[in-house]
Amino acid sequence: MQLPLTIKDKAMSSSKENIPINKLIILAFVLINAIIAEVAFIHNANWYWALLLTIPLLVVAIYNARRNQIF
Repeated sequence: MQLPLTIKDKAMSSSKENIPINKLIILAFVLINAIIAEVAFIHNANWYWALLLTIPLLVVAIYNARRNQIF
């Protein structure tokens, strides 16, 4: 038996927005790159090597998102 939706339930269900996983991945890579760059610049220059891994991954994620026309 399904109960009818109340006004609160309708408002909560309509405010949910599906965010594509590609956008979340891009956001994560941007944040990770920013943190790595800050740590490398301020604390330890040995962290710059990590950007050699994360920047290409960010580029691939952006390319994939544009190919799927998310932006």
